[in-house]
Amino acid sequence: TARLVKVLASLVGVLCVVMVVTLGLRTGQWLPALLAGIALAMAILPEEYSVVLTLFPAMGARRLTREGVLTRHINAIETLGATSVLCTDKTGTLTQNRMTVTALSVPDPAHPSEPGGILHWGAASPAALTPSSAQASAPLSATFHPLIEHAILASAPTPFDPMETAFHAMGQSHMNDDDRQYGLGQLVQSYALSPSLKAMSHVWQFEEEEDRIVSAKGAPEAILDLCHLSDGERQRWLACVAQMAAQGLRVLAVARSRFEGDHYPESPHDFEFEWLGLMGLTDPLRPEIPQAVADCQSAGIQVIVITGDFPATAREIARQAGLPEGETLTGDVLEGLDDAALRERLRHVTVCARIS
Repeated sequence: TARLVKVLASLVGVLCVVMVVTLGLRTGQWLPALLAGIALAMAILPEEYSVVLTLFPAMGARRLTREGVLTRHINAIETLGATSVLCTDKTGTLTQNRMTVTALSVPDPAHPSEPGGILHWGAASPAALTPSSAQASAPLSATFHPLIEHAILASAPTPFDPMETAFHAMGQSHMNDDDRQYGLGQLVQSYALSPSLKAMSHVWQFEEEEDRIVSAKGAPEAILDLCHLSDGERQRWLACVAQMAAQGLRVLAVARSRFEGDHYPESPHDFEFEWLGLMGLTDPLRPEIPQAVADCQSAGIQVIVITGDFPATAREIARQAGLPEGETLTGDVLEGLDDAALRERLRHVTVCARIS
């Protein structure tokens, strides 16, 4: 509005000068010419802008109150009306943030360098992995016990994150004390998640073990780096990750290691990790999301999902939400784009995945 007023004022100023000069030269009466120029300026310049800017947002605020929305600032209504792109997180925003473990994959006992397939649960069996459902849960092969136990050890002892809560619930549902390799222990060192390494590691001291036990969980590509697998093994496991992610599962990898002594390395890369497998978690879409996305699209608003999750997982959730087919932009590609290239790329993007 300020720019519009400045443009109009400049235009009016030019017209008034032309009018005053023209009348003055034609009639020789400069005072009437000047008064005519002032009258022209008062006639052209709109004095109603301040009234319009107050009245119409007030009408918008009144309309919003009928929808149960209280507006404190006028610029909130202006921003709402000008919105053309809506960026949304996935976990807990599009989804319910109520995770359950519904798929596992461990190395094939006969061929340890290859995935041993994917073990799935349906919605009616152990998908409801809660301690209260332990009696009804199907038995789980001992092959999967190290994967589950180290996923728990790599989580907070008292979990609050829904993902870590799901790991603890699965352990309570499918493993008793005899199934666990380790008893009570003390957490002696932690390596937190970082932008350079999307994995977290915990070092434990157990009374029955002389060595420290190290457990790690995180993004599959990060755990693959920690385990230093060969290119062939890496590609086979990434194919398994893609297969699980294509079903809309959030996929995490788990690894374990041992350490002697009390002088811990600065980085988890200095541990000799052993790959244990993959865990797939289901986080159902909120039931109101497809209609909300449809409302945005009918209003001409482009919706972009931004998540740290695996690209295939994010694309499947976006598909369930009703987003149109579009490009997927990953974090490593985004870092290499300048502002102009990013602006052009985002015109066709519906999902941004693996974003730090």
